[in-house]
Amino acid sequence: MKLHALCASAVALMLVSAPAKAEMDNPTIKFVVRGTMALVVATMCDNYEQPDGSVQRYADRLGVDFDTYAPATFNAMRAQVNGLNYDRSALIPEVTRAVAATMDIMDKASKPWPAKKVQWCRYYGSIIVDETGMLKVKTSSSPKSKGDL
Repeated sequence: MKLHALCASAVALMLVSAPAKAEMDNPTIKFVVRGTMALVVATMCDNYEQPDGSVQRYADRLGVDFDTYAPATFNAMRAQVNGLNYDRSALIPEVTRAVAATMDIMDKASKPWPAKKVQWCRYYGSIIVDETGMLKVKTSSSPKSKGDL
């Protein structure tokens, strides 16, 4: 009887302490995919910029754990590019796979790059600007005169 109780306790302890498989819900997947798109567009397209705090606001709006998934997304992106250092301890396998797939789709859509740059930037940039607020179109640093309106 004592052995049975001890075994049951051991199984219960293993179930409680065993890490659960991290499966992403729809808002988290959306955050990872759109976050990847935003950073790629901000890096590749000259006419977009990322407002301060916009990524965290988007995560908050979706109810996503920013402190877990933002570093996982950023480091997964860095892991995809040869030669870039990344924090392996921040990686989450499901996030890394989603980032890799997103970057692959965006890369294939950009071919041939110089010829498609404007169309590509406009397409992906508008998605991020309109749906997430993580990017905005850069404004001219010089004020417009009335003649420019």
